[in-house]
Amino acid sequence: MNYDHLLYKRGYLFSQAEVEAPVSTWAKKTIGDYFISFDPENRFAFSQEGSNWVAFLGRAIDILHWSMDIHAIVRQCLDRLSYSEEKMLDCIDHLCGRFILIYHHGGRTKLMTDAFGTRSAFYSLEEPVLIASHCRIISSYMQSLDPRCIVAIKCGDKWQIDPSHGYPGNLTPFEGVYILTPNTLINIEERNIQRFYPRRELPVGKLSDVVEEVSLILKRQLELLRGSHDLVISLSAGLDTRTTLAAARDIAKDVLFFTYGDAKYIDSTPRELASPQMREWHRLTLETDLIVATEMAQALELRHIRLADAAACHEDFEGFNQILDCNTYHSHARRLAKAYLEQLPPNALHIRSNVSDIGKAFYRTKGFEELPLTAEKMAQAWKRMGDNELVAEAFQEFADLAQFTNILNYDPYDMFYWEHRDGTWLTCVLLESDVAFDTFELFNCRILAEKVLSVPVDQRIKSAIHYGVIKCLWPLLLRWPINEPPFRLQLEQVRVEENVRLKAEVRKLQKEQDKPTKQLSTVKNSFSFRLGNMMVQAVYKPGRNTILLPYRLIHLCVTEFKKRKSNAAAKGTGAN
Repeated sequence: MNYDHLLYKRGYLFSQAEVEAPVSTWAKKTIGDYFISFDPENRFAFSQEGSNWVAFLGRAIDILHWSMDIHAIVRQCLDRLSYSEEKMLDCIDHLCGRFILIYHHGGRTKLMTDAFGTRSAFYSLEEPVLIASHCRIISSYMQSLDPRCIVAIKCGDKWQIDPSHGYPGNLTPFEGVYILTPNTLINIEERNIQRFYPRRELPVGKLSDVVEEVSLILKRQLELLRGSHDLVISLSAGLDTRTTLAAARDIAKDVLFFTYGDAKYIDSTPRELASPQMREWHRLTLETDLIVATEMAQALELRHIRLADAAACHEDFEGFNQILDCNTYHSHARRLAKAYLEQLPPNALHIRSNVSDIGKAFYRTKGFEELPLTAEKMAQAWKRMGDNELVAEAFQEFADLAQFTNILNYDPYDMFYWEHRDGTWLTCVLLESDVAFDTFELFNCRILAEKVLSVPVDQRIKSAIHYGVIKCLWPLLLRWPINEPPFRLQLEQVRVEENVRLKAEVRKLQKEQDKPTKQLSTVKNSFSFRLGNMMVQAVYKPGRNTILLPYRLIHLCVTEFKKRKSNAAAKGTGAN
């Protein structure tokens, strides 16, 4: 089978000079003094007023105005830009989606990605400036080779990882080609990288308030997306996908859920480099995912399928893999990408849950706490390579370029996760699945990230936001186990809290049910009822009842007299 039509799928190329499009079928636009070509499956919007203009490529939801109209979003940005650049950036902070945005203001042209850089931007600041969705697009124009730094690291004995984990800092496999990390932009005319976020101090948020706000935003996004897309959502035994499922409760019947199938057909852990223990852990995790996801889907009556069977993985895989070699230097789960292409609806929108890790204090949960966060500590947190001088040097260059010290009161480990792990690793993961469909991350928004990061770190380490969202939107989902060991204790705590709540409700219900019984008991013990009962027994069951009636009557009167005297004395004492 020919897979040429998948080359640089959903890609783009932005350049200072007019160059030939990487793919002949791509659309071409001139914006200002620049040129952009892109896959027609991307959405493009442009608006200009005087010397100011804004261009947008991709998809987004404006969570401030709850709009998916990218033309309206561009007009809104341009309107804000007429007041100031900062006001426009405030507008962009409310966008959730996967896109690049280019704007011209004050004689400067700047390009940025979405909040977590999921729409990748690789660049070369040489003459002419080139920015593209795929690294090899730029390297093919430059004919660049492996960077000297990467070659040196690979030749060293301390390089114990494979390319599937990405590269240190903002490096790529090609000399002079770099990846733009989140919260920074490219100033085209000045040929430099500038940090534009954060612009104000991070407030301290209250967990209950944040859970309520986040729950509403996640739920509302899915409702909007459902109206214009066929949605597919990956389902596992993990906490992230469980949170997404909770947000999808009201639209679940309209969604196709899928779970990765037989672990031996999924190559996210390369066999030639990974340890047997890692491969076994990977296999057990996938098996757990399949069992738990299947049980949930059956119980909740969800449309659910299993992916990656033998036929899908092996048929004509070589030709498919050659295209992916062009699309990305990253190897995550290529057989799974082929299963996406062959077994899921074409051009559906894939809702992924990776970015929600921003709410879990990712590196803090792994024991990284020491500050300041130096380049050596970055290398250690990245892949336990703090003693590798070349890796540390690459991270120092990244920190300097991204002005990593200018993050105000944000936790450096949170920002390192956001800007490096998600901005370089996850970005490349999505390039694999682009051959099948576009991807949307519900947490991919700076305002939403601010909300979850405002929760104290001790609560985020326990994944309190995720569990809170699930409890708020679909608490039934906590019945099934979660396969992430660090969070099992938190799950038990949630279950204990839920049991306490249920027991309280049961006690309340029992009290309601006991009211008629207590009323009946009061009636049975009253003087009139007991006297009447004696008379009835004497008439309908004569003999012993008739003979004892006078004595029972006297006993009843004496008992009633003492009771009333005791009550009167108690009332008198209370009055005094």
